[in-house]
Amino acid sequence: MNDFTNPDPYETKSHASNCRDCGQVFIVNAQYDKNGVPVSFIPKYCDECNMKPKITGHNGSWGTINIESAKIAQKNVEGLEDDMKRIQTKFANVFYQNAKIKKEIDVFKSSQAEFNTKQSDFNISVLQLVREIHKTLIIGFSVFVFFMLATWGYLTYTFLHK
Repeated sequence: MNDFTNPDPYETKSHASNCRDCGQVFIVNAQYDKNGVPVSFIPKYCDECNMKPKITGHNGSWGTINIESAKIAQKNVEGLEDDMKRIQTKFANVFYQNAKIKKEIDVFKSSQAEFNTKQSDFNISVLQLVREIHKTLIIGFSVFVFFMLATWGYLTYTFLHK
């Protein structure tokens, strides 16, 4: 049974990227879904620059602090806004598709109810026709039996009184 399930539905691709701080080329391993949309965070900085967060001083000057004490990669949040917008767009598309499917289901239900009403009306009219045909057959058969008995009676009377 496990032969039919894909344990890893994403494809991992490696590509070169330029660091936004130092310009150094580094290798990025990112996961992509079946449509080619990245599903993992793609870093914009190399490991060295990422571990040197910049802070603004009180006079607007830039400086660095020692990250070894904090162990927080400050620059990982860059690009997060774009990734969140992409995720938001995907969710909006899924929500729109679900709303569209719900609307199509509602249309189908109303069409099905209308069809059921028309089918019921058709069935009732066919039943009425069958009843009329049944009455006509009973009357026809009764007339046939009456004439048959009359003919048999006439022939019997004629045969016995000769």
